[in-house]
Amino acid sequence: MKRHIALLTLLAGCLAAASAGAQTVYTYTSPNYTSASGDFTTAMQLSGSFTSATPLPANLSNVPVGPGTAYPVTWSFNDGVRNFTDANSARVFGALSDMYVSTDATGTLTSAQFYLMSPGPTHTVGQTVHIMLAGSATTSAQDNMICNAVTGGQCTGLANSPTMGYASPGSSVIGTWTQRDITPAAAVPALGWPAMALLAGLMVVSLGVRRKLG
Repeated sequence: MKRHIALLTLLAGCLAAASAGAQTVYTYTSPNYTSASGDFTTAMQLSGSFTSATPLPANLSNVPVGPGTAYPVTWSFNDGVRNFTDANSARVFGALSDMYVSTDATGTLTSAQFYLMSPGPTHTVGQTVHIMLAGSATTSAQDNMICNAVTGGQCTGLANSPTMGYASPGSSVIGTWTQRDITPAAAVPALGWPAMALLAGLMVVSLGVRRKLG
């Protein structure tokens, strides 16, 4: 019986480790736009979130996040017209300083900036691109811009187009950030080889006990 309990305890530990993995979601919501043109209207706003596999550490000050940094994140924003995700957008002009965060002594997000261009590279001269800024200083969205310079496949210059639109909730107006921890749902935790070995051991012991009782 003691052997059964020990094996069950070890198996439970393996299952818990397999199903663990809380993520932190940081959500941004701006006020409605007060100036809007093109595809945008004043009934729209910029909102969205970015997700970190683990909570951001304390005392960060304008530290870059995202691809190529110590803090990889995924993101999804909407400017009222289109979505900007980590699958279809990237930093404007590819600069690390376009995506950064700051946290206080408790790890609470105090400010962040996501300055994104969609689509992401590879770009070509004359290509139509769209831009959004969820920032620590201001909020804005621009669409139907023309990429007029490219370096290494990355758009490095923009020009207006006849169909360009612009939207903002006001000069120096920013939205609010909130954060919450979530645990991804897992209907059936994946079993690694240690858990599988323990499960096999329990089955063998159980068969032995049944034979003795028979």
